[in-house]
Amino acid sequence: MKLLKTFFFIFLFAGLHACGESKKDNSNATSETQIVDGKSTDAAQSEQMLRVMAVHDELMPKMSVIGRLANRINNTISEGEVDAEKQQVIEQLQNANKSMMRWMGSFGKDFSSEEILNGVEMTPEKQRALDRHEKNVLRLKEEMEKAIADGNAIMDQN
Repeated sequence: MKLLKTFFFIFLFAGLHACGESKKDNSNATSETQIVDGKSTDAAQSEQMLRVMAVHDELMPKMSVIGRLANRINNTISEGEVDAEKQQVIEQLQNANKSMMRWMGSFGKDFSSEEILNGVEMTPEKQRALDRHEKNVLRLKEEMEKAIADGNAIMDQN
């Protein structure tokens, strides 16, 4: 339980840090902007970053849902009882939380808060990283939603 609380506070801190708002000041912008598909590359990158962060922001509250659900399922298991199905779902929920932590850690290593909040123009390497993170966060969303659905299904049986 102490470990779960520790993870919760880490998630909360990371979420608050990543979700902070900052006003963008373009008055000193010196980078050249290319037009791709009718949009500037800066705008396209900013939109993609916003999409990634929107999924992140959607998933953050689900982390606490997952933690509570895993605890509720665990509390339905009697001492000494072996319930493989419940244990599997608890593990699935815990793995979903771990996946979110890994994704946030990786994302945080690849992008500075300036890049996340202010839409700084990205190098091709950073763009590839953003593309990868977008795919991964969408997979993560599916993983978390499935874990929650499976957890709720177990609770509905009780």
